[in-house]
Amino acid sequence: MHFTLGCSLIYRLDAEVPFLFNIEAADTHGQHILAERLKLDPAIPVERWTVPESGNRLLRLNAGPGLFQLDYEARISVTPALEDPSAI
Repeated sequence: MHFTLGCSLIYRLDAEVPFLFNIEAADTHGQHILAERLKLDPAIPVERWTVPESGNRLLRLNAGPGLFQLDYEARISVTPALEDPSAI
């Protein structure tokens, strides 16, 4: 199965603000990223980290002051795990 997902976030900041976002799709055993796009306006440096236990991908950045917009879009492929009900 293929899915397209995304989000658009807009902030009006009075001062510089640190952010930690958990918005990017995970790339795991049953879920693979086919394509993705991250756009930041204004364009600012991003620090990325993947949580080893879950595969969650985090973005850390400092934004502001002023308007800050984040747009993320991904197309993913999901292969569900099928188990024998009697073995669960």
